[in-house]
Amino acid sequence: MINKKDMSIYKKILIVGIPVALENLVYNLINFLDNFMVGKENPALGLGTNAVSGLGISNQIFFVYIISLFGLFSGAGVLSAQYYGSKNYSKMNKILGFLSVTSLMISIPFVIIGLTNPDILLQFYTKDPMVLIQAREYFKIACFTFPLAGLGFVFSMQLRVISESKYSFYASIVGLIVNLFGNLLLIPRIGVKGAAIATVIARLFSLIYMIYQVKKNKFPILSSIKETLSFEFKLVKEIISISFPTFIHEFIWVSGLTFRTSIYSNMGAVEYSSIVIASTISSILFSMFSGVSNAASVLVGNELGANNLDKAKKIAGLCFRLMILLGIFSAIMVNIISPIVLNLMKPEVELARLTRLVVLSESLLLPFKGLNLLVIVGILRAGGDIFYAMMLDLISMVGLSVPLTLLGRYLQLPINIIYLLGGSSELFVFLPSILRYKQRKWLKRIIRE
Repeated sequence: MINKKDMSIYKKILIVGIPVALENLVYNLINFLDNFMVGKENPALGLGTNAVSGLGISNQIFFVYIISLFGLFSGAGVLSAQYYGSKNYSKMNKILGFLSVTSLMISIPFVIIGLTNPDILLQFYTKDPMVLIQAREYFKIACFTFPLAGLGFVFSMQLRVISESKYSFYASIVGLIVNLFGNLLLIPRIGVKGAAIATVIARLFSLIYMIYQVKKNKFPILSSIKETLSFEFKLVKEIISISFPTFIHEFIWVSGLTFRTSIYSNMGAVEYSSIVIASTISSILFSMFSGVSNAASVLVGNELGANNLDKAKKIAGLCFRLMILLGIFSAIMVNIISPIVLNLMKPEVELARLTRLVVLSESLLLPFKGLNLLVIVGILRAGGDIFYAMMLDLISMVGLSVPLTLLGRYLQLPINIIYLLGGSSELFVFLPSILRYKQRKWLKRIIRE
């Protein structure tokens, strides 16, 4: 039976977590819509399996960019959460300014490469000329989403810190509506270029809406442009000291994932498309994990900042129980949803068969992915316990996941088995991360007033 105190905490988790989960769900639905609409066979426009693979490769580059930002900025998010807990809003303003400028600087090389020679990045994933044509057409336009998404990521993160994540969710709804109408209007006429144009416009509208709401409601994350852009060397140093380990951590993880993706994509367009479709379906359910993990990070961070260690521990424990239930639920649901999606999408027979098999492999990994995300990103990082998590991913990704994926490819195993071998790092990370969580070494205040 849940007591009143626990119910009150669960209410807070839901207030913070549901908008984040819904926001992630909406952005995953946007990705799903793109793949769904370009996946319907139309040789005249180049739509079908090659288009799905082309979008998958382009979106993988975007994913590397976003994960890099996540690694760089998650340490700043921890600081912001604790500064908000201690009501130091000036520091939060300066953090937002530093992150905004940093995100724009990081996005510039992607835009330049996209406009001049996208093959520099695309050929790492595939040498298939038909897939490259689709990927090239999409990325040359979609590269403009990088700066827009980077700024959107910064504002969304800060809104979550102050428990106003509903506005970043509303922004994602704006993006979904714009993207849907853009896709319906443009994809039947100009193929993957239409999907790219719709995505850029959707990101722009989402960002404008978010900034408008921040200014309209006078949220403490952005008071004046002058203060926001007045960098404080001591604060920047503090951000870098906490964020650098998280960046290295995410860089290791995304590098391993990128290498695995290059193995999948070089197995053939059908094999890689099966992973793209399966991952897109899975990501819809994974949105719930993101919601709980973000709620844990914000609420635990707030309580640590206010020096309420017992309450921080309580929140972490309740999030852990909730994630167990969601992990089991998602593993069941992904197998129920996938046949429905495939029936609507009507891909070629072999692609549908392989996708169902990859979905089954993914369902075995989902509960572990959820719990690892919560413990490592939502709890350990909230208390600054970053090095341990980084070493876990380094050992599991470099020592286990990548070698097993290569072994599966060398043995010419089916794509679903290779995918399962690649995801085995989630199983390796699970037990050590739980043990670290139980040791409570993350339960500490890290900010300086």
